[in-house]
Amino acid sequence: MKQKILIALLVTFLSFVIIWACKDEELPEFSRINKVELTITEDSTSYVFSQINCILNQKPVFTIEQHGFCWDTIANVTIEKQKSNNGTLNAQSFNETIENLLPNKTYFVKSYIQNQEAIIYSNELTIQTLDAKPIVTTNDIINILAKNAQSGGTVSSHETLFPITQRGVCWAKTQNPTIVDSLTLNGTGNGTFTSQLQNLEIGETYFARAYAINSQGITYGNEKTFSTLDGIPDLATDSIKNITATSATFYGNLIENDGLEILEKGFCWSTNTNPTIGNSFQIVTGSALGSFNKDITGLAINTTFYVKAYLKNTKGTFYGNQLNFATENGLPTVTTTTISNITATSAESGGNVTDDGGFAITSRGVCWSTTSNPTIANNHTTNSSGTGSFSSNLTGLNVNTTYYVRAYATNTNGTVYGTEYNFTTEDGLPTLTTTSISNITPTSAESGGNITDDGGFPILSRGICWSTNTEPTTTDNLTSDGTGLGSFVSNISVLIANTTYYVRAYATNSNGIRYGNQVSFKTTNIVTDIDGNVYKTVVIGSQEWMAENLKTTKYNDGTPISLITDNTAWPTTSGAYCWYNNDIGNKTTYGALYNWYAVVDSRKLCPVGWHVPTDTEWSTLTTYLGGESVAGGKMKAITLWASPNMGADNSSGFTALPGGSRSYDGYFDNVGYYGGWWSSTEGSTYYAFYRGLNYGSSSVDRGYDYRRYGFSVRCLRD
Repeated sequence: MKQKILIALLVTFLSFVIIWACKDEELPEFSRINKVELTITEDSTSYVFSQINCILNQKPVFTIEQHGFCWDTIANVTIEKQKSNNGTLNAQSFNETIENLLPNKTYFVKSYIQNQEAIIYSNELTIQTLDAKPIVTTNDIINILAKNAQSGGTVSSHETLFPITQRGVCWAKTQNPTIVDSLTLNGTGNGTFTSQLQNLEIGETYFARAYAINSQGITYGNEKTFSTLDGIPDLATDSIKNITATSATFYGNLIENDGLEILEKGFCWSTNTNPTIGNSFQIVTGSALGSFNKDITGLAINTTFYVKAYLKNTKGTFYGNQLNFATENGLPTVTTTTISNITATSAESGGNVTDDGGFAITSRGVCWSTTSNPTIANNHTTNSSGTGSFSSNLTGLNVNTTYYVRAYATNTNGTVYGTEYNFTTEDGLPTLTTTSISNITPTSAESGGNITDDGGFPILSRGICWSTNTEPTTTDNLTSDGTGLGSFVSNISVLIANTTYYVRAYATNSNGIRYGNQVSFKTTNIVTDIDGNVYKTVVIGSQEWMAENLKTTKYNDGTPISLITDNTAWPTTSGAYCWYNNDIGNKTTYGALYNWYAVVDSRKLCPVGWHVPTDTEWSTLTTYLGGESVAGGKMKAITLWASPNMGADNSSGFTALPGGSRSYDGYFDNVGYYGGWWSSTEGSTYYAFYRGLNYGSSSVDRGYDYRRYGFSVRCLRD
């Protein structure tokens, strides 16, 4: 019986071993957990494990009833601690997310598989959950003043899981300040914030840190250090303006006050250096930074003052730099008007009172004397009162005397004088000019004068005087041409031909005689040709010319010149002449027309001592008269030319007339419109040079034409 029982027990045991052996085969061997990530899932309420992966070395043969992970804050974790149960497993790997972990904790994790008979664990993995406290940085300290500054910070945290309930900046005069020291409250939540640090002590060093608080605790940012300002203002006394005898305007500038309250500001002044508010002072309203000014009155006249801007703030009283100025002397400012309208016994001046010195002008005018620096003790005018310009007439002066003049102005503080001018009264003699000489003949001429000022005394006599010596006087030859101002004409007679005379106008009054400017002239020669014709002459520059066209009918040796009236006979190569249009009535006015062969005939056409000018001698004349472009007007007579007789003024005295011409085929042309004059210079075999003038031009035409032409002739003194 016992044997049967033992056998049965043995069979049972073997069956159990077999069965157990079979069960062991269903549980494969573990490899390590190959991945654990710790993340924060914002839509959950706690820290979680994400994607915990487990890989088996072999795929299970039989059903695994449970698998999962177990974890705890103590090592050698088993499923008796926190675990997950994910049921059966047919795969070779599995993973899952584990939630509800605590922040800032160390956890130990294993994966496991289980059936009815056994549990197998993997290796154990250690992980650290994240810290849930805020992350804080401290802003730089800016806008630092004496009692204030600005900072702030930036906060970041897992706001959904652990909201920021308080944030700000804390500070102290020792390092590592905390919220038990001074602090600001700057709201809640993540982000950047600004903090105003107030009620600081002047000129102290502080340490500051941003902070943030959530359910996990408080975090401080990096520490910043700064020093408050010393509270001494930046204050300037800028300038002193609008200075008068009793007032001025002070200007100051408060550039910086380190943020302190301005209790009072203004200016203080004294006649001693380094004024304070213990001396005279005035307050300027307003407490803003920047420029400020104050009009100060009641100052002493002609006194030097010292000025400072001042400021009172919560730290004390401070002063700007010192300036000084002097009040004016209270006297007027006056200038003297230049002297004008000077006569023999009077003149005109005046002045301008530009500043009354702060006191009413009681009198003003000019004073004068024959010595320098005249005062109102000398001769003076009184020209009302007040400021502004005034005119003064100086009368009763002596003839030909030097005077000194100053304007003056008087107020209750005294009398001041303007710039000194001097002048000399006129000599009381007339002012006159001598008229230029005209109508010169060998024995007479015409002049005169113009008296523009009688010197303040009536003209008793006037006229001209002349002599062959310079600076003639009334002891020489003279005319007497009435009395009074204005122009007069004088005839000079009984002169000698070809003689130089000097002429001056004169005028006398009760103060004496005065002469005009000196002019000179030379009487003309008496020139007679072989026919007995008499000609006027004129000196132009270095040359003396006949002032009329030649009229002779004979050569200088008495041989008659051929008179050709027939047109067909005119083109001759021998000397010939004619009257314009064969009318001898034109002789007196225009003279004769000669061909060039008569001009160069060896028997001479001009009187003894005279000759027909060369081309070069003609150029000497036109150059002296300003050049060919203008010389024609100065040479042409004013009458007998057709209009417009361009530019004609006969200022040279040459008196050129439009005698016309006769062409090489005998025809007459252009009397009244044109005048041509031969030179003795040939141009080529058939031509010779001439000069021509035209009624429509001011110029002189230099050209050459056929020698058979008939032109006028002017003779030039050798």
